[in-house]
Amino acid sequence: EYALVISGGGGDSVNKVIVRTNVTGGYAGGLSGLSSDGGATWQTLPAEDVAFKEGQYPWFEAFTLSNTAVNASGKDQVCQTFTPSTTHYLNYVSLYLYKIENPTYQVTIALYNADASHKPTGAVLCITTFDAWSLTTAAAWYDFRFDTGCQVNAGSEYALVISSVGDDTTSRVMVRSYTANGYASGQRGYSIDGGTTWTMTTQDMAFKEGGWL
Repeated sequence: EYALVISGGGGDSVNKVIVRTNVTGGYAGGLSGLSSDGGATWQTLPAEDVAFKEGQYPWFEAFTLSNTAVNASGKDQVCQTFTPSTTHYLNYVSLYLYKIENPTYQVTIALYNADASHKPTGAVLCITTFDAWSLTTAAAWYDFRFDTGCQVNAGSEYALVISSVGDDTTSRVMVRSYTANGYASGQRGYSIDGGTTWTMTTQDMAFKEGGWL
């Protein structure tokens, strides 16, 4: 168990910072408390919870609407370009995935720069893998961490590429996407020759990307 402590070095009865709480509780893994002597002693409030979230990363780009899916197995590869609005260190991505039958191969998620035609180009900036069999047959969000992330700069376009070397006719990895172009700062693309050539579409992959500021 850990404790988040919010404190200030000034203030009075008029000039103060207020933290919202829920008087009905609801969070079983902890409780709120207060100190009126600068943290020397604490009074717990078992029926209340501070309104809070905690996590390892913020999300910077997200497009979650999804009404179709594309294959990312064999020579078929999928990419999604995005343009960060904030310079940050990218070390997490989240994708909306599912499997068909029982794929047993590894899937690769790699980040590249995007060229003037919005296609992946150059050397891999960061990369991670996961086992295709770990997916479920129902589409769901999956979070992936890059062991070694990389900085992405505001205003520069990048491309996430999802690929695998497995069977592309029976046991497949599917990436959910949306048939309308709802994410204005990037677009989905596909390759049918293992990433040698790319065709960009007016669609978007369901994706999120994030990292430390």
